[in-house]
Amino acid sequence: MIWVLVSYFFLMNFDIVGAFVATVVGFWFSYLYYSPFFAGPEWMKSIGMDEPMRKKLQKNKKRITTVFGITFLVNLLSFMGISYILHLTPYLNWEVVVSLSIILWFIISGVGLIQSLFQHRNVHTHILSTVDDAVRIVVGTSILYIMM
Repeated sequence: MIWVLVSYFFLMNFDIVGAFVATVVGFWFSYLYYSPFFAGPEWMKSIGMDEPMRKKLQKNKKRITTVFGITFLVNLLSFMGISYILHLTPYLNWEVVVSLSIILWFIISGVGLIQSLFQHRNVHTHILSTVDDAVRIVVGTSILYIMM
């Protein structure tokens, strides 16, 4: 009985359609951002991926599908959580939306930067990835706000 009440309360306080739209838009942005026309070649070079390695990964369709599926699900759940937070915010306006987006991006980016530094990974790779994160979070949160 308690589980039903908790799930009903949670389901009533977020916008699943808005979260889905924000996730799809985020995927399209990432697709364009990591394409050969923008940051794709630079990102591949920074992680040490050469052309033979890229072709080998492209042949493994099952792995690619799994990675994209998990990434889509994680993004969808993240935007559902952001939608829930937006519904709980009493005085919601654009300033609050942008501030919340920047705070969330800073948390995600900061953790990633610390991991990069301690694991002796390329910080340039982190910077390329964090631009994608920032745009997806700000655009996705804005979409949720507009669709409320």
